[in-house]
Amino acid sequence: MRRAGLIAAGTVGVIVLAGATTWLVTFRDTAEPVTVDEAVTSFRTDTSRRRAGLARDEGEARERALLQELADRWSVTLRAHAEHWAAVYPTTWHAVA
Repeated sequence: MRRAGLIAAGTVGVIVLAGATTWLVTFRDTAEPVTVDEAVTSFRTDTSRRRAGLARDEGEARERALLQELADRWSVTLRAHAEHWAAVYPTTWHAVA
């Protein structure tokens, strides 16, 4: 009886140890928060690479130009109508060459 109890306890111990190890490896979060300086540096580096013309193809460059045009229009509109920023203004879409 005593030997069977030791075997059972050892088996349970191994199972618990394997479960704990699996949990730690799978669910443990090792991410650390970044500082504002790190975030700004990362943003500026990424933005400068994109501005350097590293577009993968012509479609990506057109998409970027269209998004920039849209952002510019919204900026102008929001500045002109700051009292009512949620207003819907018509936007004409056209291909940017």
